[in-house]
Amino acid sequence: MALLGLAPGVFDQLAARVGVAYPPALAFTLALAVVAIKLLIDDIERSRLKMRQTRLIQRMALLENELRRLKEQSREPEVSSESSGTKD
Repeated sequence: MALLGLAPGVFDQLAARVGVAYPPALAFTLALAVVAIKLLIDDIERSRLKMRQTRLIQRMALLENELRRLKEQSREPEVSSESSGTKD
């Protein structure tokens, strides 16, 4: 759009070479294409981040489960040694 305002003659020649009869239509078409590409790139990045977030959540759940299991295992010997001491 800035090129259209700063150098309309250059933009008119570019539009004529491309085959566009109304040069401002080329400007709007190019702007729309840039916005569409930007939206596509953002969507790809958001999908990548969502996948990474899902993997991190799953990994955290596995680690929490492992931690819970290890805590339970570490408590079992204490419980059995305390109960064996009271039977004497």
